[in-house]
Amino acid sequence: MAFCLCPLAQCSTATPPPQISLEEALRVGGADAVYYGTQMRGVSNAKAKRELNFQPRSLEWLVESAVARVS
Repeated sequence: MAFCLCPLAQCSTATPPPQISLEEALRVGGADAVYYGTQMRGVSNAKAKRELNFQPRSLEWLVESAVARVS
């Protein structure tokens, strides 16, 4: 499965992103990961926040890496 890169990416000297087959993606990540990475669009937590009082927490690994960079 090949994807068309945006014109800006085509003009840059960056190497194209790695690609794997659908079969490999299913084997490595599973059907849910393939769906979320290729089919899902416009995802938002707004409804969950509004209707279910969803309050996402900070990602500990992200906070720790930010603190490590400052130190």
